[in-house]
Amino acid sequence: MARNIVLFVENQDSALMRLAGRVGVVGYYEHAAVRDGGGTSGGVDGTGVPNYVYRWTRREVQKVVKSFDPGLSTPVEFYAEWNLGSDRVASEVLRRKLRIRSAVAAERLFSTAQRFLNGPLAAQGNIFAVAIRKDLAKPQPWMGELQPALLRDTQPG
Repeated sequence: MARNIVLFVENQDSALMRLAGRVGVVGYYEHAAVRDGGGTSGGVDGTGVPNYVYRWTRREVQKVVKSFDPGLSTPVEFYAEWNLGSDRVASEVLRRKLRIRSAVAAERLFSTAQRFLNGPLAAQGNIFAVAIRKDLAKPQPWMGELQPALLRDTQPG
């Protein structure tokens, strides 16, 4: 168990990612991995069943942290960005949709788009890193008020 900081990087669920899903640029299941596995591997537990792509929202992360230890107020830091590298499945889908034949042209377009998106729209990015700062956690303000009442309620008599 982490003592000070929990770090993880995951797919982010944002308004722009939901739009990308609706227009078919990103998938909700990892079909490409199963296709690459010949239809028999690459999915859930190495089977031919594609994994579901779970995308986290910031709110979901905060709710998980608050549920883990409700007596603490634990800061959570988010660092989001767009990763549109030409090696990503979504980039290949977008390349086909835009009818870009050249891999070099696609890489140029995706690099330019990534630089643009990572400016004003970085918070909507397709991936994010999360830092759960256990080292900065403080008791909830109401914990001090609650403790004497809890002790009174649990004493026999």
